[in-house]
Formats: sequence, structure tokens, C-alpha cells
Amino acid sequence: MSSTERPISQPEINGHPGAWVLGHNQQQGGSVLQAGGRALLIQSELTQALSTLRGRLGARAMMAAGMHRGIMNYTAFRPKAMMEVIRRVMMATVATPTVLDPAAGYSPQMIWMAQEMPYAQFIEVDSPDVAADKLIRLSRFNLPDNHNILGVDLNERDLDSVLKGNQVDVIIAIGAYVDPVAFVNYLDYLRRFLTKTGKIISALPYGPAIDEVKAHSAIFRRFGGELAGTVHSLDEIRTRLDRADFQHISTYRLSELARDLDHPIPADLEVLTVAQPNH
Repeated sequence: MSSTERPISQPEINGHPGAWVLGHNQQQGGSVLQAGGRALLIQSELTQALSTLRGRLGARAMMAAGMHRGIMNYTAFRPKAMMEVIRRVMMATVATPTVLDPAAGYSPQMIWMAQEMPYAQFIEVDSPDVAADKLIRLSRFNLPDNHNILGVDLNERDLDSVLKGNQVDVIIAIGAYVDPVAFVNYLDYLRRFLTKTGKIISALPYGPAIDEVKAHSAIFRRFGGELAGTVHSLDEIRTRLDRADFQHISTYRLSELARDLDHPIPADLEVLTVAQPNH
């Protein structure tokens, strides 16, 4: 990779050009609207607690304006899709794995997984204000002991200082908000925090499905601009992971996972991918 490929907007943090992505992901605000949609579509005290009035009102307004059914199904199914992929990864990991989500937002998936898998450890990292807000919202719940919420500004602190030198078995790597070069550098940074058999689960916006939904949804055409990390084919995902020197690549479309789990079919707005660093 030549130096001219690196975006000017990608500074080096703690000596690595991929570290800034963690802080960059923390600054995105889409999780509030998604949480509002989940609260309306998933009957759960937890999804209600993790949503804000602003998020619920925003989601309700978009639904009233004619939200595409595939988007609604996506909103309801997305955390369950991630949970299913985590389950499949867990089948091939150590007996007591640790899962890290360094930009968890207001999703319930890590709490649900901790309840389902008491033998594993689940760590959520968020900006200090989001983490504090979540802890207040969840204070009436009896959260499992194997689940932790850490409030850390990853623009200021290295992930190693958060993990205190420990490595983890699974890292959730959101690539929606950065371009391909930054994503490759991001994966190169994350590999140092994985155990020898550790894996990343990445989520990338899928252009063909997004374009299809735009063609049938005026509200999505208005608000659904293309994100920097959008991919337009499964081969493009594999190319990015190959460049980051990751192997054993498996891709999962949300519609395929929904069929496996007998859920209403969502729009394939993202592709989830599992891969392992080539040591």
C-alpha cells in the first residue's frame, strides 16, 4: 500500500494509523435512532430502557413516512443476526472466550449474549458519556456478572490500556464509517489484541441492497446516503480482508441468517464477515 493511499483525515494515534477509527466510531450518532426503532419493533424491557424519547420519536416519524418493510425487519433483526454469528464463532473458540465490542452504542446484543453464555466474558466500550447514560438506564436490571460496560474515550486512550495487556477472542469491528484504506489499517491495529485463534466480526454496508431499497423508498433516498465503508460485492470484502492479511473469511447476509432463524426477511443493508489474522 503506497503512502499516497492514506486519507489526510486519518491521523496516527498512539503510533498506529488504524487506532483513530475506534474513536471515530464512538462519535457516530446513528445508534440512538436505531435503538428507538428497536424499542418500537422488539417487545422487550431492555430495548425500551436502551432507547431515548428522541430516538423513538425519530423512528416513529420515519415509519409513518413510509419506511420500507425490509428496513423495519433489518432494524428488528440486526442484533439477533450479530448474536447468531457470535454463536457460530464461539463454536470454534476456547472454552471461556472473551468478546469485545469497542463501539457498542445502545444495542442489547452483548447483554443478551452474556445472559445466554455465562461461561464467556462480554465487554462493551463506549465514550464516557454514553457509557454513563447506559449504566443509568440499566440500573434497574440485574445485569450478568460476565458483562461489563467501560466508559473510555478511544481518541485519547489506546485499546491496550483498556484491556490492560489482555487479549480477546472476538472483536466486533464496525467498518461503515471509514474508507477501505482506513478499514485495512483498523484491522491491522485490532489484530494485536486478538488471541492466536481470535477472530474479528466485521459489519460493512452492502451497496446493492441499499440501492434496491432506495429505489422503493423515498424516505431512505432522502436520508440513506452512501457511507464511506460501503462495499458493492462480496469479493470487495474479501479483497479488503486479504489486504489486512486476514484469512478463513466467511460472509453472512442478513437475509440468509433470517431464513436460518425463521425471522421475517430483512433488507441486506449490511454484510457480516468473520475472519482470522494470518499469524
